[in-house]
Amino acid sequence: MFNFSKTNKNPEGLIRFYSLESFWLQSFSQEEKVYIAETYQPMGTNKKESLIKGSILESSQTASMFLSTLAGWFDNPRDRSIAVRLIRKSIELAEEGGKNSYIDLDYALSSAITILYKLRNDEKILEEVINLCYSQIVIAKDVFPELLVFFNPPYNKNDFDLNTKVWHSKR
Repeated sequence: MFNFSKTNKNPEGLIRFYSLESFWLQSFSQEEKVYIAETYQPMGTNKKESLIKGSILESSQTASMFLSTLAGWFDNPRDRSIAVRLIRKSIELAEEGGKNSYIDLDYALSSAITILYKLRNDEKILEEVINLCYSQIVIAKDVFPELLVFFNPPYNKNDFDLNTKVWHSKR
């Protein structure tokens, strides 16, 4: 079990790298912070503390994408309330814009739909899921061109007609 005496007030690691200290400190109880830090162990890391200890120098993920991914670690009946808080913050950050904003928002919405749909027996949450689905449909036209730039495939955005959804291949 972690000793949170120092990290409780000044988390480091991924939380600091993504400037999520305030969210971390205000959104989770002490027990939840310990549980989240102990549970999150992505491949390629050998330290349980990477979430709240140490220095992270770079990452290819945005804060929104990181939180969407982190939420997936807690998408089970026992931990779903943690996942819901993480995914809602992910959407909030994606809506603020920035690098890969439509990709981030699309991923956050998709993750939120997956997580929240499991709580669909609550009418308010079902309505939220439906609204998230509509939001994802609305941004679809903006996501695709951003994906083309992001993944840099051997075709360009002019090869795809967004109105007809048809490829105009020159090959």
